[in-house]
Amino acid sequence: MVDKQPLFSQLPAAQQELALQRFQIIQPFLEGRVLLTYIVRTHRLALRTARRWVQRYRADGLAGLVRSVRADRGTRRGMSLEMQQFIQDTESYEVQFLSKFTEAELEYLQSQRLGRLATVNQRGEPQVAAVGFRYNYH
Repeated sequence: MVDKQPLFSQLPAAQQELALQRFQIIQPFLEGRVLLTYIVRTHRLALRTARRWVQRYRADGLAGLVRSVRADRGTRRGMSLEMQQFIQDTESYEVQFLSKFTEAELEYLQSQRLGRLATVNQRGEPQVAAVGFRYNYH
């Protein structure tokens, strides 16, 4: 839940500065002078980040280059009791009906703490390692 983006002039000075810094980074791309991948390499940004900045700038101008404040900031965003009960019911259903192991197999797994993990390396040679495990069916 996000409020509508405020105007650039309504942003605090620190956020205005951040928006201008981000704009200066993407400006050559917006003007068609360089590819976005060049900007990403030059400024060591994730491509997704640069794309998001461009998208937000085009949608909301300079104000789109900073995070907007959540409309529900400071309020508790808890889960309803009905949803909590549904999750608990689903978990117990999965344990009872969706387990791939029989009761005897589960008993055996719970009594063990070490297993063997076998793989094959690039030359086709087996590699076996002891591994600790715990079967978590909750």
